[in-house]
Amino acid sequence: MNTIRNKAGLIVIGLLLVFVGTFVVSSLFDKSGTPEPEPGESSNQVAEPVSNEPQFSKEGDLWFLTDKGDTITHIEMEVADNDYETTQGLMFRKSMDMQQGMLFIFPDEDFRSFWMKNTYLPLDIIYVNANNEIGSCQLSAVPYSEESLPSKKPARYVVEVNAGFWDKYQLKEGYKIVFVKS
Repeated sequence: MNTIRNKAGLIVIGLLLVFVGTFVVSSLFDKSGTPEPEPGESSNQVAEPVSNEPQFSKEGDLWFLTDKGDTITHIEMEVADNDYETTQGLMFRKSMDMQQGMLFIFPDEDFRSFWMKNTYLPLDIIYVNANNEIGSCQLSAVPYSEESLPSKKPARYVVEVNAGFWDKYQLKEGYKIVFVKS
């Protein structure tokens, strides 16, 4: 009987030591696993910035064409084709190459409206109908704005690119897009 009590006592003491040891060790480290300097001490390590910025992930290619079918330019695209991706869009992005963008694909053609809440980059928002023809564009949408930026005509697709893209490539209503998802 005493042997069982002794073993149980040793197990309890062992668990307590593990718990206390874990607490002591974890209190010496910050969340990155780097020991924190003692008060008055300086650290020789430079902290790396932590970024929660979404990174571009190519999910296809998109071409802008004249009304006669001539290629104007091409972008790599991310695709937003579900509620979560459509809601997220390009929010929290701090940079994007001029030849990158996001294509929003909706199940139907309807009037659309976007806003720039939590969007750091000024964007050109291009509304495209079910026949892949550009119907309208909101140029240089202001970052962080909660102003509604509606399409002038029904759209099935919306393309977001960096502000200035529309003017740089002299895009026009009636021009087309063609895209391929990877």
